[in-house]
Amino acid sequence: MDLGHWTTTLQYDDNNLHYGFIYRITNTVNNKIYYGKKQIKSVKKLKPLKGRKNKRHFDIETDWRTYT
Repeated sequence: MDLGHWTTTLQYDDNNLHYGFIYRITNTVNNKIYYGKKQIKSVKKLKPLKGRKNKRHFDIETDWRTYT
């Protein structure tokens, strides 16, 4: 699986990475730590088609591979 510039010691495949991940950034000057999260997919909602009442939902991939 292509993880972009992200590095990990864990083994992932496309079925194992469902929602997102948590990452840690350490400032080497003052040793402060920042924790963040990144979602892999988001839901896009569209208006219903003409004559229908329910909305259309699609899962789209976010920019997690190039996110810095």
